[in-house]
Amino acid sequence: MLFPHNSMFAGYVPEKKIYTYLLKINGTIVPVTNKLWWKKDFLETNAAMYGAYYEKGQQSFLEDFIKSKLKDTTSQHYWIHRLTSGNVNPQQWATFYINFAGSKLKSGDSVELTRYEIKFYGRPGLVDSFSIFNFRQP
Repeated sequence: MLFPHNSMFAGYVPEKKIYTYLLKINGTIVPVTNKLWWKKDFLETNAAMYGAYYEKGQQSFLEDFIKSKLKDTTSQHYWIHRLTSGNVNPQQWATFYINFAGSKLKSGDSVELTRYEIKFYGRPGLVDSFSIFNFRQP
């Protein structure tokens, strides 16, 4: 993704739930809404994409596509190894995200990525939330 779409132009889809992902340090959400629109959108999209990637067992769409098109496991491994970046460690991603957002991570800090499920039909509101991963900074 070179240039994420601007969320303010996203269309409303009735009768659907949306998911948003937020990174927290010691229970406090890493602030992203005070950034310029391109940086805010990048941070929001990046958290959502990494959260979905992590929930799917750290497999990308490209890996699924290659496996569906190539039946030979040797060919699958060859192309997956050359076209994808491999697994991205949650601590490595969270450190990048926090630094890019302009926050600081100190030794002993607790870091958590949380997925929130929100509905916009009927009575709008938060439906559910759960932790995708958490760790303590060494």
